[in-house]
Amino acid sequence: MSEILRVLNKNIELKSEVVELGLVDDIEKFTKKAVDANKQILNDLQELNSIHKRMKKTESESTDTTDILQRLLDDVEISAKELGINPSSISAFKVSNKVMEVLDRNLNALSKEIKR
Repeated sequence: MSEILRVLNKNIELKSEVVELGLVDDIEKFTKKAVDANKQILNDLQELNSIHKRMKKTESESTDTTDILQRLLDDVEISAKELGINPSSISAFKVSNKVMEVLDRNLNALSKEIKR
């Protein structure tokens, strides 16, 4: 009878060791996943930072362009009126005004995203 108990105890010990080894395998597997997730987060943050810098540069350049173009449009409008010409009859003036509307709308959207 004691021989049977010794064999059963040994069997139980082996099963226990298998379970413990399985847990260690799981820990190693999920530790690797955690390390990989950390790397991905760092890469994403770096990419996001790069995009944010690019957005700020685009915002600055677009604002400068908008300011210059608006001054030019104002000058053309004043000059055209002095000559008795309707500024809207100048095709470049009409096109530029429409482009300015779209650029202004997109610039506002970009500025909001930068501030988020």
